Amino acid sequence: MIDWLTFSVPYTHSIPVSDGSIISVNPLGEVEWNTDKRLAVRGSHESNLHVKTDRTSYNPEIGKFTQLHLDGNPAKWLQ
Repeated sequence: MIDWLTFSVPYTHSIPVSDGSIISVNPLGEVEWNTDKRLAVRGSHESNLHVKTDRTSYNPEIGKFTQLHLDGNPAKWLQ
């Protein structure tokens, strides 16, 4: 049985899917890096599947993102 999967699925969208951001700021107040937090999608039996936009999938020609990144236990989530 599959216990955990991390994969990307094609999904064209213009607004990034996330649950906020994590930002690292140095002592001078300059942003060193930032990353999106995963959005927890609750399934049955308190199981979660985490989703966020794959920001590297941005297509400037159409102005949209084309991939979602999913992470979790799909068997538990679908039960």
